Amino acid sequence: MRKYLFLSLLMMLAHVQAAKAEATDVSTMDNLIYPMPLTAAQGDQSVDLCFAMKNSVEIRGFQFKVFLPEGVTAAKTSTGKFQYTLSADRLPEGHDQQAVFSEHESDEGAYILVTCSSQYDESFSVGDGLVMTFKVNIAADMELGDYPVIIREMKLSETDISKYYVTDYVEGTLTVEENDGRIKFNEASATLPSYTAGEKGDVTMTRTINKDSWSTIVLPFNLTKANATAIFGSDAKFARFSGFEVDYGDDEENLTPLGINILFDTYTIPNRGKLEGGTPVLVKTTKDIKEPFQVDQVTLTDDIKDETKSDEYGTTGKFTASLVKTVVPEDGLFIAGNKFYYSTGKTQLKAFRGWFELDAVLGKDTDFGAKIGFYIDGEPTSIEGISVRAPMQKGAVYTVGGQYVGKDVDERQLPKGVYICDGKKYVVE
Repeated sequence: MRKYLFLSLLMMLAHVQAAKAEATDVSTMDNLIYPMPLTAAQGDQSVDLCFAMKNSVEIRGFQFKVFLPEGVTAAKTSTGKFQYTLSADRLPEGHDQQAVFSEHESDEGAYILVTCSSQYDESFSVGDGLVMTFKVNIAADMELGDYPVIIREMKLSETDISKYYVTDYVEGTLTVEENDGRIKFNEASATLPSYTAGEKGDVTMTRTINKDSWSTIVLPFNLTKANATAIFGSDAKFARFSGFEVDYGDDEENLTPLGINILFDTYTIPNRGKLEGGTPVLVKTTKDIKEPFQVDQVTLTDDIKDETKSDEYGTTGKFTASLVKTVVPEDGLFIAGNKFYYSTGKTQLKAFRGWFELDAVLGKDTDFGAKIGFYIDGEPTSIEGISVRAPMQKGAVYTVGGQYVGKDVDERQLPKGVYICDGKKYVVE
């Protein structure tokens, strides 16, 4: 049976308390774990339940209890193993296979104990990028409504394994709704719903967009001009990646980029044509897109069509995207709040968005730091360019090796080097 999955990210802050007197002061930590709210169509037999974790300090492992509502059980293979995936982008090789599930009974009811511990000497940092997904079976006779998914006793062991933290109680929601036969896409989802690429279907899409600023977007279906007008308005503008220019200054060997301009050209969807699904573009609307929108009988795709360009020196640049929530690779450039940022390799991006990978900025952590500019049809946009010398924002500060430095640190008091603050990379000179 086709499953319909509608996920949205629940930013639910966990109340964190020390488990033992010797535990580190939790005010220096940023520990969160939360179930992503799940909406399942009535009659779905198997859906993906996702948990997201955030922790800025390197750890050796974690453990938590999951209490599922009556009528929901963890799915198993024919050999009795739990079906799960653990995103490996934040884990050393092999760690994605180290999660262990077991079923237990308690006075509070039945629960599943989830444990992931390192079998290696090194610790790891989950950053914002760890998402655990395991399949659950939903009873066909469950009534419509909201059901709690509860996490208790979340423990994170640090490199010093005598220190850990416990979440007292975190609650998410499983919503069982009437099956309307639509394929449901959501920007907070770490997985795609079940569908066949190349076929047509009726979809419900959640992709929020702020008005009056350029946003990256990629859709899992072809977009006709009529569709675009109905969704974004008749005055919405689109632009496609056309290349980039690198300013090497007086460096005759072209090794030191001083500035990079990312270039776009405006794009109009033909009256009888389409914007092909999986193609990343820019969009600018004059109205906020906050509510889910519906499109009928669109051709579906699950493939990303990277836009790759080269400059006169053979340096390559790529505009790419993802149809699921993902982590932007280190040295990737992304847009947030009408500004450009470098990713530290821990920056998580919601689904149906794009980012840039430019070979010319890979040396930005040296003393020069290339400045980024953004142009459409040869004219500068309101998107603010950045350089690695941007002032450090408030928040917890770490070295690139993951060592905690402090919170709301005055960068003038820091030694020269590269630091991470609020998921972004900064150089102190």
